[in-house]
Amino acid sequence: MAYIFPIDCTSPRQRVEYCYRAQELLRRLHNKVGRWYKTGLTQTQYNKFPARIKNRLDYVPQITEAQWKWFLRNMYRKLETAITIELLKNRMLLNDSTQWSIDPSDFDTTV
Repeated sequence: MAYIFPIDCTSPRQRVEYCYRAQELLRRLHNKVGRWYKTGLTQTQYNKFPARIKNRLDYVPQITEAQWKWFLRNMYRKLETAITIELLKNRMLLNDSTQWSIDPSDFDTTV
């Protein structure tokens, strides 16, 4: 699966930034679908899902384990892999050897 960038995303730096944002959005989608599997969702919450999800998983209050595994295998892992490949490729183009020191307390975990 090739990752397609927006037409205005041309430089390696822009693509790296786009990949990081895409990773965050994918993580949030994973958490929403996981919540749907573990505790269930309302119709209103389901309506906020992207069309890609709604086209493949009809609304039910709670998805089954088989549907959760299907999401992981057929959507999440494929997108995660494609984003990661593009991220690494574009970071190499930048010759980015930056090492990050991350302090988890800097992040708001209530979002």
